Amino acid sequence: MALGAQCQRFRLGDKVFALLSGGGYAEYVSVEESLLMPIPPNLTAVQAAGIAEVFLTAYQSLYYLGQVQPGDVVLMHAGASGVGTAVIQLARMAGAKIIVTAGSEAKLSACVNLGASLAINYREEDWLKEVLSITGQRGCNLVIDPIGAPYAERNVRCLSKGGRYVLLALLGGRYLERVDLAPLLNKHISLFGTTLRARSLAYRAQLIADFSRICLPKFASGKLHPVIDRVFSWQDANQAHAYLMSKQNIGKIVLKIES
Repeated sequence: MALGAQCQRFRLGDKVFALLSGGGYAEYVSVEESLLMPIPPNLTAVQAAGIAEVFLTAYQSLYYLGQVQPGDVVLMHAGASGVGTAVIQLARMAGAKIIVTAGSEAKLSACVNLGASLAINYREEDWLKEVLSITGQRGCNLVIDPIGAPYAERNVRCLSKGGRYVLLALLGGRYLERVDLAPLLNKHISLFGTTLRARSLAYRAQLIADFSRICLPKFASGKLHPVIDRVFSWQDANQAHAYLMSKQNIGKIVLKIES
């Protein structure tokens, strides 16, 4: 980190948060200056902790990869997750219509309250049928998926011509037994696989610069906000992970260092 560069961006005493490559369960971390962002003046450090990785992942998925446009229809799986709640807000900001899948009534309601046009219970409804129905059988323009293998074929089927498919994670599995690649060709579908932490420093720095310029002021104005489900003491990290694995959370789970 270059101290001179840091002084140009931040004043002594400024409160900042960062996108880390790992090692965040610590009182002190070393981070490149280009990965720092100022905490909006109306937010606490705990609230800022609910922004960094999920909103940057959402921003990358929608703008860098998904090339979202006003009027697009976006399908987000795991809509009540940290990334999902960020995608809903940023998709609305872009003038897109957002459809989400989630697994409980509480999660569906939370997504609608955030701005989702349609929230589908994947445990009880055929989300492919619902997406095609609401789009007049045209399909959606962009799918953002952290599930992986179980949803891959249906994701392709629900995309319109020229659709974009962004794969974020493989929570449901990584292997497909049988794949028909023809729809990718016939519908001119673009498939993107991405993990944010594996990106180069230059890429992450540019992403943060763009996000800071376009989105951070909207946190200050209240147009965007982090969705935080629960805050645990960092000494209770095991409990926090158990809660995360229970799939009950709506939004982010934050660990707080207590003095």
